[in-house]
Amino acid sequence: MVGEVDAAHATLQVHEGAVYIHEGRSYLVEKLDLEERQAWVWPAEVEYYTEASTETQIEVISVHESRVSGGAELGYGEVFVTSQVTQYRRVRRFTHENLGILPLDYPPTTLDTAAYWLEVTAEAQEALMEAGNWRDSPNDYGPDWQEQRAKTRERDGYRCAECGAAETRNRQHDVHHRVPFRVFNYIPGLNRNDRLANRLENLVLLCRRCHYRLEAGVRARTGMDGVAYALGNLAPLHLMCDRRDIDVAIIRQQFEGELLSHRPPAASPPPQEALTAPRIYIYERIPAGIGFSAQLYERHDELMVGAADLIRGCACRYGCPACVGPVLLVDSAQLAGRQDSDRPDAAAMPGSSGEEIRFWRDTPGQSGAPVEPRPLLETKRLALALLAALAGD
Repeated sequence: MVGEVDAAHATLQVHEGAVYIHEGRSYLVEKLDLEERQAWVWPAEVEYYTEASTETQIEVISVHESRVSGGAELGYGEVFVTSQVTQYRRVRRFTHENLGILPLDYPPTTLDTAAYWLEVTAEAQEALMEAGNWRDSPNDYGPDWQEQRAKTRERDGYRCAECGAAETRNRQHDVHHRVPFRVFNYIPGLNRNDRLANRLENLVLLCRRCHYRLEAGVRARTGMDGVAYALGNLAPLHLMCDRRDIDVAIIRQQFEGELLSHRPPAASPPPQEALTAPRIYIYERIPAGIGFSAQLYERHDELMVGAADLIRGCACRYGCPACVGPVLLVDSAQLAGRQDSDRPDAAAMPGSSGEEIRFWRDTPGQSGAPVEPRPLLETKRLALALLAALAGD
């Protein structure tokens, strides 16, 4: 026997294909048997490490304390966490180059624990939206979405455009935006940018597994994503705990999706209203919790100041792993301002396999110059604006 991991984190740490580090040696996981509670590994020196991704839902069971502070609604209490590992990526050591994303299929795990959470007040959301700094509302894909979705499914023959898997009787495939919907800044009642986002050439039908893989490749990090990333790195310093003792999740829509069906019916809490804004949770990965959530609740102001200082003091332009997390740079018509689709040197929308796409624009004195790579979203700017709103500035 090489070592042990707790059952709750087995699919995260010793999933099939994972690089497991024990006493300074690296091992490659060949197989994980959850029923037998065993993982088979062998020594391997590889040039990469692995990171697993999870899909998480959180239910608040009871609220111990709550308050409004500036533009933030805070609380802490008991929560029920349902997580499912969906994929993992291989990352080259030292350069952090992404070497590939591979799907995983494990059953959900559950945890009764404690959490601290925050969300943006309606007034702060409105101010951010007026300034063009709010991209975190649950997606409203516009009034024509269902029609465009049906056309996409019919066009693709009700099969995944990546692997060819057919839809099943119990579940339709997902319709994926090649250029993420949030990039188009659709605001109901103010513009019709949803029509640009929902063009058929920007839509593709994908099975759930392929959808997870491609979403990871074109992830548009919002201001809330950036703040959550910074808080996840700062919280262990304030708590003087191991980073693995806590985890961070953003819940954008409450009580939707398949994961919540795994909660025992007898233990279900009273129905709650759906979230009107995303909520950042920092929850303890220890059953029942050991008091970290209460400490974070009390140190909320310190956390906000620390996150703003961290992000503002970083030398990067749009965001990086040292502040708000990695930001994907692309050449995009939406970022350039327009697409000259009639020009012979103009490229089409991104293909379903994620091949490189280059759009073009005219610049003074140089027609057809390539667009300078830009982020899908300027995460650093959005995160700083959000932190200012949370502080009530």
